[in-house]
Parts: sequence; structure tokens; C-alpha cells
Amino acid sequence: MRSLALVVGTTPDYVELIRGRWPERCLFLTDAAHRASAVEPDPTHGEEITADLSDFEAAKEALLAHLARHGQQIDGVACYDCESLHLASFLAGELGLPFHSRESIALSRN
Repeated sequence: MRSLALVVGTTPDYVELIRGRWPERCLFLTDAAHRASAVEPDPTHGEEITADLSDFEAAKEALLAHLARHGQQIDGVACYDCESLHLASFLAGELGLPFHSRESIALSRN
């Protein structure tokens, strides 16, 4: 099983940047609307999941299905988009991985 870092909610230009520096070491959870309007190429090798990131349960189900289908596991969660921090926290909790609490995120964004 291949271990990856989950990058939640980043934009397609950052996906390209990260993939270029650390190929096949990350799984990207990208907003479907951002990917649809992207000029960057779609990632290959099962490196990206596109979903409506405002629906946490649907994003979680898409992630779990993807992991099972591709024989992948997540060892850590990263988020570079402040709008996706709550989702990253939720997913980390669901996967039993460390990340900032939703409460601390809410306080820091207040």
C-alpha cells in the first residue's frame, strides 16, 4: 500500500508545483469547480480527487473510495487554503491523523 500526504483544497497551479517537486508523494483533494476551469493538466496516477469541498461527507466518501480503489493510505494532512482548513481538520479526524482542531481554526480565522 502506498502512503501519501493528503493536500486538501489547493488550487491546480499549486497542485502542479507540488507534483513537480515531490512526484507521486501526495494525493490532492481539489474543488471540482477549480479543476474545471484550470489550464494546468489533470494529475495522473490516481493523484487527485475532485469534489464539492463544501460537502464534507461527500468529500470523505470520495476520498475513502479513491483510497480503496488505488490501494493508497494517508499518513498526513496538509492544507494551504484557508477556506479548506475546516475540511482538512474534519478529514484528519476521520482518518485518525493529527491536525489542528476545528475550534482552533475557527478562533484563528475570527
